[in-house]
Amino acid sequence: MSEFTRVNDAHGKGGKEQLGLSRDDLVPGLRDAIEAVHARGAKFFVQLHHAGVQGVAELDQEGVVVGPSEFDNPLTHAPSRALTTDEVIALVQDFIAATRRAREAGADGIELHGAHGYLINEFLSPRTNHRTDQYGGGFEGRTRFLREILERIRAEVGPDYPITVRLSITESYDLLGMPGVGIEQEEGVRIAQMCEQAGADLISVSTGTYETGITTIEPVNTPRNWRDPLIRAVKDAVSIPVMGTSIVREADQAETMLRDGLVDLVAMGRSWLADPAWGRKAIEGRDADIVRCIA
Repeated sequence: MSEFTRVNDAHGKGGKEQLGLSRDDLVPGLRDAIEAVHARGAKFFVQLHHAGVQGVAELDQEGVVVGPSEFDNPLTHAPSRALTTDEVIALVQDFIAATRRAREAGADGIELHGAHGYLINEFLSPRTNHRTDQYGGGFEGRTRFLREILERIRAEVGPDYPITVRLSITESYDLLGMPGVGIEQEEGVRIAQMCEQAGADLISVSTGTYETGITTIEPVNTPRNWRDPLIRAVKDAVSIPVMGTSIVREADQAETMLRDGLVDLVAMGRSWLADPAWGRKAIEGRDADIVRCIA
């Protein structure tokens, strides 16, 4: 799975050196990378992304970040504005166009980044979505943006091209002394069910936003497998495969998650940064040689 990959240059950037599929001229470079991965026997999915109000104002054309509503992010305090209805409709098309480019580059599937407080998550959350048009209000309105993206991408690519969605099943504002704020588990599970109905092939379970970042990039004292109850709640509620990460460090830990039916695939990020040979060592039974991520 690639890092987050922007779909819009004008106001969707998440960093200066971020991957992008916002233009046709970006396809050849990504194709080279994907061909190199394929040559070594692996598959490659592209994670499509818009930063929303967690973006970098200095990188946006207007010098402000955009979201479903104007929102003062307590961490960045970046100037922000609400997207117009026409801009939201155009962004749906941006995700479709980026999917088309991913396929042209040879990607084996795409993931929609609907977690961690980025734009799709911001539309889903009552914490950041205060719109009064068709993309706001109750559950149906707040999920419309993601639902339209999913349904239209599925119509574009047909039934056999994999589409996954990463979701923050809970935004964990209770940890900041704000119970009842944002997406909580019950609604997060309902969003996962909506994604299945709209054409998703897999749900990738995560948590948190920038504000509740200790549930996204966990500190060293966080218990391993702490997300398991959230993953289980999603697994029990959908019929499509579920992928999850829960501070996985050892191969036997990942194997247990699979054997217990908790997940269909195990997701890891920083474990592979600590040891890029993690997978090879696990396959060869060299668990003791794996360099552990210390968070």
